[in-house]
Amino acid sequence: MAQHREPLLWIVFTRPVPGREAEYDKWYDEVHLPDVASVPGIRAAQRFTLGPERSEQSAEPQFRHLAVYEVDGDPDLVFPEITRRIEAGEMVLSEALDRPRTWQSVWHPQGRRLTSGPTSDRTT
Repeated sequence: MAQHREPLLWIVFTRPVPGREAEYDKWYDEVHLPDVASVPGIRAAQRFTLGPERSEQSAEPQFRHLAVYEVDGDPDLVFPEITRRIEAGEMVLSEALDRPRTWQSVWHPQGRRLTSGPTSDRTT
């Protein structure tokens, strides 16, 4: 597969095992994100938690934790390498992670990326 001009987004929704939230947070921040970010082809990794803004839904959200990984390498190489590291014990998944209840997907850029602020054709 060819290199992508814009990175793909690998979106991973997770949840901690009930009662093990602090262990989950520590592992994710101090172990897992650095482990994944060290894989060639991963440009960036960042965690998010669900905020109170725009929460007018009547049902409890299924997930409150999200990790976003920017993948700028060949996904056909990046994802097997992550799997290989997990299976080899080089990348440890915490028992505080509720693995059966995770959801992940890969998103490809659609159209151009728009940003706010000054542009190159503006004069100051």
